[in-house]
Amino acid sequence: MAKRHISKIISEKLLVNKNQIASTMLLEFVTNTTFEISSIEEEERTIRVFGELVEIVAEALLDEHGVFERSELWGMEVGEASLSYGGNLANTIRYSTLYKKVIWNFVQKESEELGFSFQELTDLLINIDEIVTRATYGFTQVFVKHSEERLMHTQKEFMKISVPIVPISKNIAALPLIGEINEERAEILVYDTLNTCNRHRFEVLIIDLSGVQQADSMVIEAISKLICSLQLLGIEAIVTGVRPELSVSFVNMGVTLPVSFYSNLQKAIEMLNSR
Repeated sequence: MAKRHISKIISEKLLVNKNQIASTMLLEFVTNTTFEISSIEEEERTIRVFGELVEIVAEALLDEHGVFERSELWGMEVGEASLSYGGNLANTIRYSTLYKKVIWNFVQKESEELGFSFQELTDLLINIDEIVTRATYGFTQVFVKHSEERLMHTQKEFMKISVPIVPISKNIAALPLIGEINEERAEILVYDTLNTCNRHRFEVLIIDLSGVQQADSMVIEAISKLICSLQLLGIEAIVTGVRPELSVSFVNMGVTLPVSFYSNLQKAIEMLNSR
């Protein structure tokens, strides 16, 4: 029997039995996972979603145009739904084997009744596997994007934490900078420092650089921008703890800052207390 004719027969049977297959998928899903159906509406909605996958597989057997894109989009929609229920990528991929198993079992049963050869059945199952795999790729895209967004959010929160302004008195605060200053952290450093100083109405900010190991243009530019911005707000900036290599970088770049420098934080505080 011609391959396309076989595919057409199975495709039609999948469409005719779409709801039955989708209901079986739901049963397998509920039986083998912790997912619970809380209402008739949710059951009908889930069956409808599974039914869409059956339709996509049926169309794939007929080589319908754009069916792989539809399968991927279906996977992305299911991935989004899984995320909303607190699901994870590993389980979502594992569940896809349940969908495939139900469709395979249906196709195998129909093929046996129609007298298809082993090779004919194998070709059908390979096609089905390909389309479900494309749906799995859709799941993966959603979870990878979600993980990247969470990572970016975590990085931004870490950046905020790494701008620790410490109040010393009602009008004086210290900003001990520690670690590497990259472009993103430099932006957050200036923005958060200015907002915090303005909100708490600090009049003096001591910027301690003893924990900064870098001595490159990024650090010089970030510090210069911060000091100039503070002065525009009427806040006095004092710099402490400049390391030798950083002081050389200031000189080599021709940067002069209209601020007072002290060897350490304690000396700056003593000077402010003696005013």
